[in-house]
Amino acid sequence: MNKLLALFVLAGLFPCVSCAGDIGSPGAAVEKFLSWEAKVQPSGAYKGLTSTELKDMLSRELLCLLDAAQKANELSVRAAPEDKPPYIEGNLFLPSAWDRPKGSQILAVNDDGRTAKVDVRFKYVPDGDDDTNRFYLKQASNGWRIIEIVRRGSCDFCQSGGLRASLYKGLRAFPRAGAKQCRAKF
Repeated sequence: MNKLLALFVLAGLFPCVSCAGDIGSPGAAVEKFLSWEAKVQPSGAYKGLTSTELKDMLSRELLCLLDAAQKANELSVRAAPEDKPPYIEGNLFLPSAWDRPKGSQILAVNDDGRTAKVDVRFKYVPDGDDDTNRFYLKQASNGWRIIEIVRRGSCDFCQSGGLRASLYKGLRAFPRAGAKQCRAKF
């Protein structure tokens, strides 16, 4: 019995091996996402966008919407091969779909234990304009997940508003892409 008790105490001293992928704080979750974005530099909605890495960072609803956007591209190409599909290029996640930021900085984290808001500043040119995003997160069983990204671009061609809301709105034109089923995943 003492050996069993000692084993449990000893096990409690070591971090959980299965928890290695956990994202322990909202700020860490957003930092992980920003690192992924800087490394991958995604453009448009494409096969493979909702990779294993993103599955650890985004909500099931956002992943579903990104898959639906990729399906909308396929449907659009089949229906009108000469036209450019709606989600074929441009960064969906940042204030500017076209320009790469020179850096980013977390400005504020507001966390109530179950939900959080994280404000991030993006620097685009030295001594130039900064734009911000607000990331909304929700605590899941194995870490924090991004449930919405509100882009606050200020340039003429910048993106503004919630990513989730804009995907739902744009995907209405492609009912066969399956965006309606994404609401159930929230």
